[in-house]
Amino acid sequence: MTGPRMLRPAFTALVLSAAAASAQPVGFEEALEAREVAMGGAYRALGTTAVGVDGNPAALGLFKAFQVDVGGAYEFGNNTWYVAGYVRDSQTSPLAAGYSFHYLSQQVQTSSGTTSVDGFQQVFAFALPVADFAAIGVSSHWITESQLHINAASLDVGAAFKIAKVATIGFAGHNLIDTNHPVELGRYFDLSTGLLFGPVRLAVDIRSNFGPNQFHPKYSFGTEVFLGSTFILRAGAEWFTLTQSVFLTAGVGIVVDKGGFDVGYRQSLNGVGGLMVATLRVVL
Repeated sequence: MTGPRMLRPAFTALVLSAAAASAQPVGFEEALEAREVAMGGAYRALGTTAVGVDGNPAALGLFKAFQVDVGGAYEFGNNTWYVAGYVRDSQTSPLAAGYSFHYLSQQVQTSSGTTSVDGFQQVFAFALPVADFAAIGVSSHWITESQLHINAASLDVGAAFKIAKVATIGFAGHNLIDTNHPVELGRYFDLSTGLLFGPVRLAVDIRSNFGPNQFHPKYSFGTEVFLGSTFILRAGAEWFTLTQSVFLTAGVGIVVDKGGFDVGYRQSLNGVGGLMVATLRVVL
């Protein structure tokens, strides 16, 4: 889910390319859980949380777990908020499966003034391990938004690999079916990796489309440091080359038996209000 500025990558592209539109369409690429927001949006190769449903679907098959996550976010100064829920089951059967639901409400500027725009996204994802160290996956993103007359779905495919217990790497193609909604379901590709050094995890994601005037990478960098078995500190940064937008992120996590609670914050260095996200996680 993406606010016109909050979940900025899709919306800025719209402003640049669709001046005739009466309102800014809803995008969901940046509507993440607290942990992923705190790590600068770098998560697609990690495969350790249920939010992987929205990213590289193959990463769901890297680790065995049953997870249920619920969370919400609010962007200060922009009256934009979203709620989301995630379910991921990669231990009941060899075929891992996941589902996510998002609801976004935002205020956007139209030719007649400010109006409220609400959008829904549902994602269905499946992953199949093809070796002890590799998995392939497929997912479908279905977006509906009545005010902007959007009802469309597209397809993601990906592959993910883990190297011993210290590294993961993945690549995926997103929205490969053209829906004529280039902002909400615009095609892009990602290359992502994660490294674990003792109590420190590092993650890097690179996203972009390819083609004439379409290569505008979005870079995400994140880290988390485990302080014992209960507390986690996180930080990250995002850089979107198309608009030269830069975001700094930070957050904390608390791990308890069979669950946890995360808080993440993202601040733009280009004058946009800050985004606060909280997530409750249950692991069975």
